[in-house]
Amino acid sequence: MKIFRLFLFTLIPILTFSQCDLPWWDPFELFGECGCTDDNACNYNPNATYDDLITCTFPQEFYNCVNECINDMDSDGICDELETEGCTDTEACNFNAFAILNNGSCEYINNICDICQNNIIINNDIDNDGICDFEDDCVIVLDILQNDTTICPGTEILISTSHESGSYSLSFPNISQTIGSAKATSNNNTDFNLTEDFTIEFWLKDETNEYWSLMGNNSYGDNEQGWLLKKPNENLMFAWTYNPNEFNFHTVNNNEWEHIAICYSNTSNKFSYFKNGELITLEIKVANVNTSIYDFIIGHEAGAANWFKGKIDNLRISNVVRYSNNFNPFLSFIADQYTIAMYNFNEGIGNIAYDISGNERDLELINTEFSTDTPLFQETISWSNNQTTAEITVSPISNTTYIAELYNEDFNCYEYAEITIYMDEEINCNTFIDEQSINKIFKKIDILGRQSLNRENEIILELDERGNLIEKKIILN
Repeated sequence: MKIFRLFLFTLIPILTFSQCDLPWWDPFELFGECGCTDDNACNYNPNATYDDLITCTFPQEFYNCVNECINDMDSDGICDELETEGCTDTEACNFNAFAILNNGSCEYINNICDICQNNIIINNDIDNDGICDFEDDCVIVLDILQNDTTICPGTEILISTSHESGSYSLSFPNISQTIGSAKATSNNNTDFNLTEDFTIEFWLKDETNEYWSLMGNNSYGDNEQGWLLKKPNENLMFAWTYNPNEFNFHTVNNNEWEHIAICYSNTSNKFSYFKNGELITLEIKVANVNTSIYDFIIGHEAGAANWFKGKIDNLRISNVVRYSNNFNPFLSFIADQYTIAMYNFNEGIGNIAYDISGNERDLELINTEFSTDTPLFQETISWSNNQTTAEITVSPISNTTYIAELYNEDFNCYEYAEITIYMDEEINCNTFIDEQSINKIFKKIDILGRQSLNRENEIILELDERGNLIEKKIILN
């Protein structure tokens, strides 16, 4: 009885912990050997007669049991099956993070207008005029006879475009002894030194006839440092270094939005000043703009006098000459490698105007507020009798509304159409404003139908406060 108990005690561990598929008639491996019987395994045992169910080990794919590549023609330690060809240069647009072998396919951006998107170089200067598509105006041709030869005999056409900026502008108070300012917070006073090529551009609405200082990095007293935009009389003036190194531009119109662009070319040593895209002044610079230790500021903070009262919108300062000829003013801008700082003032609330160029040169706002009064730029082209084609220039950045009014000289045939084309940063005008888009204007005329009018009929065009059409009514008498 004691012997039986010992046998049972010994048998249980073998049956419980064995990893082999042992037959019932050989529980103690008396007639065979336990091991890995898979000849593809690294620990294959050719002497094993009973299969080890757990301990067989296998190499990784493409490797042998000593962790060496089965196929490695160039002996670089990377298996041939794992060697992916592609561009291995991280500076290239089509860099392939999974590529092992550089196959010479690397592509690089060589044009300042090009961008790299999804490993593909996008040409952003399709017309090769040196101006990037996202800043380049589009000149489109409208051909009325191409679309409809029966609109009105002796047709005249009035095409107008409306471009509206963002939701807010920055307003400086027109309140006695209340001084508004927007001051750079970058803690780097050299950021706004303009000693080489530069462009300062913005939308301005002056609300007084008074003298004011608008912006600059001059201390408003130290005339030997920096630059300053000011209005000492009815004219806007750019001043720098030391009097009399300054020149006047033009009369600032009260309570009207105006686009201002000031460019300086270090090569030609000339200042050029544009008002609403039209070249007004071209002058030779007589002295350099000295560097400044002072902060860049919009408005005024040095005493209760000469502070700016009005509104400013969409300010961009660049270290390049952006304009040399007349242009269609943009209501908003896109940052590029030449942008020093850019502000659209669309925050709406708070005491910070953020530098949306990505350069983190934000402005601290003091005694200012955001206003919904923003610029609205309009361009109108009138066609004469029997004229069949015309060109119109539009902005590729802002949403653009096209309004077409067609009538003859006796005004007994009248048609109207309106269409809005929405732009965004992903679509440039050279690819978006195509013939199909242009034709939509005239196709919509057909949809609206023609109205045969006589001299007694009345046309009522209801406009909102900005001049945008709300409703068209034709009263037939």
